[in-house]
Amino acid sequence: MDEPLPTLIGKRLSHFLILERIGSGGMGVVYRAQDERLRRDVAIKVLPPLVLGDESARHRFRREALTLSRLNHPNIETVLGFETDGGIDFLIMEYVAGKSLEERIRAGSMPEEDVVAFGIAIADALVAAHSHGVIHCDLKPANVGLTPDGRVKVLDFGLARVLRPAREDSTTSTLQDVGSVAGTLAYMAPEQVLGKPLDHRVDLYGLGVLLYRLATGRTPFIQDQTTALIHDILHRLPQSPRTFNPNLSMRLDSIITRCLEKDAANRYQTAADLRADLGRLKRDTEFAALGVSGPSDLTVRRSHRTAWIIGLALPLCVLAAWWILVLRRTPGPAPSSPHRQVTFTGTASNPAISHDGEYAAYIDRSVTGKDQLLVQDLAGGEALVVFSARACIRPLWSPDGSEILCQAFRDSGEAAFLVPKLGGTPRRLPALGYLHSWSPDGRKFASTSPTLRRLLITDIGTGDTSSIALESVPPHIVDIDWSPQGDRIALLAADEQDAYSFWTVGAGSGRVQKWFDVRSEASSPRWAGDGKSLFFLRRSEEGDLRDLCVVRWTNRSGRSDFRTDVLIAGLPAGEYFTQSSDGRRLLYTREAARSNLWWIDLAGSRAAALAPKQLTTGTFQDANPALSPDGLWLAFARNAGRKGEIHRVSLRGGDTEQLTFMESQCRLPVWSPGGDTIAFLSNQGGASRLWRVPAQGGPARSCAGLELSGSPLAPIAWAPAASILCERSGRREYVLLSRTGKVAPIGSRDSMGVVIYPQFSWDGERIAWWTARPRGLWIMNLVDRRRTRVLADGPVLPLAWTPDGRWIYAADARGPKLRLTRVSTDGRQRETGVDLPLAGVDSDITSSRDGRCVVFSVISQQEDVWLAEGFTRRIK
Repeated sequence: MDEPLPTLIGKRLSHFLILERIGSGGMGVVYRAQDERLRRDVAIKVLPPLVLGDESARHRFRREALTLSRLNHPNIETVLGFETDGGIDFLIMEYVAGKSLEERIRAGSMPEEDVVAFGIAIADALVAAHSHGVIHCDLKPANVGLTPDGRVKVLDFGLARVLRPAREDSTTSTLQDVGSVAGTLAYMAPEQVLGKPLDHRVDLYGLGVLLYRLATGRTPFIQDQTTALIHDILHRLPQSPRTFNPNLSMRLDSIITRCLEKDAANRYQTAADLRADLGRLKRDTEFAALGVSGPSDLTVRRSHRTAWIIGLALPLCVLAAWWILVLRRTPGPAPSSPHRQVTFTGTASNPAISHDGEYAAYIDRSVTGKDQLLVQDLAGGEALVVFSARACIRPLWSPDGSEILCQAFRDSGEAAFLVPKLGGTPRRLPALGYLHSWSPDGRKFASTSPTLRRLLITDIGTGDTSSIALESVPPHIVDIDWSPQGDRIALLAADEQDAYSFWTVGAGSGRVQKWFDVRSEASSPRWAGDGKSLFFLRRSEEGDLRDLCVVRWTNRSGRSDFRTDVLIAGLPAGEYFTQSSDGRRLLYTREAARSNLWWIDLAGSRAAALAPKQLTTGTFQDANPALSPDGLWLAFARNAGRKGEIHRVSLRGGDTEQLTFMESQCRLPVWSPGGDTIAFLSNQGGASRLWRVPAQGGPARSCAGLELSGSPLAPIAWAPAASILCERSGRREYVLLSRTGKVAPIGSRDSMGVVIYPQFSWDGERIAWWTARPRGLWIMNLVDRRRTRVLADGPVLPLAWTPDGRWIYAADARGPKLRLTRVSTDGRQRETGVDLPLAGVDSDITSSRDGRCVVFSVISQQEDVWLAEGFTRRIK
C-alpha cells in the first residue's frame, strides 16, 4: 500500500522516535521505533488516514485496543497502547525481531513435526485470545512472527475486527458491517467471504489454510482471478493435503481437512479441541520415534530412579496447573445470543413449542428401536417421557396446551394419536396423512401427506372427516398450517422442477387459491398472530443453512402485495420449526449429518455372521449406490451442500475416483448392461437431463435434449436392451429413452404412482417398482403394458430379479431395521430375510444382479433442539 506519511522516518510521534519501516498492509504501515521514555524498541502501526474519522470512532477503537492489550500470552504480540499525535492515529505494539513465517515457508513445504509444532503454538494463542472474546480474522503466515530464538508470535491479533467494528446500535454482535470483508482472501472462511456475522471458528478455518500451506507449500485454492477464487472457497472441496505431500500422515491430513470444512458447524468447535488433537499427534509421533507404543510403554522402560522423580514431580505439576487454571483464571465476557440449546442428547428432533411458549415437545431416538415423545419445561428441569412408539413424528400442541397430536407407528398400525401433556392413555384418531395442523379452536385438525391429492378435516370429538380436493396444487405437498382466524389453511407445495409456491385453502368453502411463489427451497409455513404474515424457512444461497423469513400480505385497492424479509440469516437449522402464538419464541433443530456407504457379502452368510464392510469415509453425504453388472465396482453420488459429483470405488478396496467435474447436482448413477458407461441425472445448465460418462473416467456428455423431472423421487434405470427409464419433465410421464433419442412412453404418475426403485428383469421385458399410491410392489409387462400388484403393503423396495424371473430380491423397510428378503413375482411367497446389523441404515440401497451382495448408506446424524427468541423485534 502507499505510505500515508512518507517523511515519517526520523520523526517523532509522541515520545516515539521512528527508526525504520518494517512492513505494511491493508491495516496500515508498521515502523520500528524507540520508546524514549523506557529506552526500548517497539513497533508502531500507523493507521491509514480516515480509518477513524471522528472522536467517537477513536473512543470506540481505544476501547477495543484496551481489550487487545489484555492478551498477555507468549505467542501473541502484545498491544501496548493507542495514541493520536498531530492527526495521526497509531498503535504501539511489542517489537518482534526476526522474520515472519511467510519468509520461512517460501522454499516450500516443511517437515510434519515442524507443521505440528507451529500449529500447536498458534492454537495456544487462539485459545488465549478466544477466551477474552478476541478473534483474529486475518490469520496467515505473514501475520506470524518468528523470534531469533524460534518462538512463535501471532501479530496483528484482532485488528481485522477492531478496524471494522460493528455499529453501536446493532442488535447482533458482528465482526464487520454487512458487505465489508476484512482479511486476506486466500485464508478467508466461506462465511467471511459472504460478509456474514462471524465467530471464533473463522480463525480455525484460517489456521487450517495456514497448516495446509505449511504442509504442502500452497494454499487449498489457487486462482488468478478473484471471482474464481471466491467461487472455489464457497463451492469447491479442497484436495487432500496428501495429494501434494504424500509423506504427510493421515492424522495430520484429517486435522487440516476438518479445519477447512465450509460449514462452521462441522469444523473444530474450539481452538482447545484443535490444540488437543495436534498435541496428541505430536506425542504419538515422538513415542514412535523412540520405538515405544505410548506413554505406558515408555514408563515401563524407565529406571526406578526416573519413575521416583516423575512420581514426586507429578503432584507438584498438578498443583501448579490447578493454581493457574482456577485461582488465576479470569473469565472472558459471556457472549449474548438469542439462541439457546434445549437438548444435549444428539438424538432429539421434531420440536414443537406450546402456544404460550413455556413448554417444548420433541422426539428422542436414543432408545434403540423406539421413538419417545418428551415434554420439557423451557424454564428448566427434567424432560418427561409421555409417549413411545416404533416411529413417531411431528408433535403439535393443542391450542389450550393440554394435549399433543402426533403421527406414530405402533403394533396396531400407523395413526394419529392425541397424547395428554403429562402422559397417560393416548387416543387414536383416523388420519390418512402425517402433515397435521390444529384449528385455532382446538376442535378439528387438518391432515394430508406429500402425495395425497386432498386435504382431510377431522373432528376431534366425533372422528368425522371431510375432504377438500387439491388437484390444482403442485404434486408434492411440503407442509400445512391453519390460520389463527380459522378461515383458511396455508399450504406449501413443490412441482417436479422443485419450484415452491404457497397456496391457501378455505377451511369452510374448500376454495383452493395460489398465493405466491418462492424462488428457492422452502419449508415450515407458520402463520403469525395477525393472520396477514407467514413465517417460513428458506434454504440459503450457500451451503445447507437456512434463512428464517416472513412474508407480509396487504390488499391495496383490490391488489394483493407480498413482501418477504429475512429475520435470521444463515441458521444451521433443519427443515422444521414451530413458534409460540405471539411469535416471540421458536423451536428448531440444528443438525450435522453425513452418510457413508457399506456393503455385505451375503454368499453363504448366516444372519448372525453378517460382517458389514465400510466402503467410503468422511463427512460427505454419499448416496445413490449402483453396483456394476459384474459386481466389482460401485458408482455413487457424493454430495456436498447443493452440489454433487459421480464417483466410483472398487469393492476390493482402494481410493474413490471422481468421474464427473461438472460443479452441478449429479445424482442417480446407473450402469450400462456392458458396464462400460455410467448414466446419471444432472441439472447442469439449469434443467435436469440425462448424461453419460465412461466408467473408467473421461468427459461427461449430455445424452439427449429431453428435459427430465428434477424431483428427488425421479427414477432412472438402464434396461438390458440399452433403453433408459426416466421421467419426462412437466408431463408426469415415464418414458424409455433409447440411445438414438427415441422416446417411448410407458405410463404416467396417475396410472403408475410415483415410481421408486425401478428394476428391469434380466430379459428386459418386465419392470418392478414400489409406489405409495396405489400402494404396493408392482410389476409391468412392457410388451402389453399390463400391470400386476405383487404386494399391497410396504414399503418393500425391489433390488434385483433372479435370472429365471420368478423372484425379486427386495429391501423390506416396514420395521425399525431394513430387512433383506425375497418375494415371488406371483405374490404368493415371501421368504424370511435378515436384518442389516448396523444402526442408521438408510433405505438408499442396491444389490448385485445375483442378490449376493448389497450396498447401502449409513447415516450418522446429530440433532438437537434449540430455542430462538427476540427475533421478531426486527419486524417493522
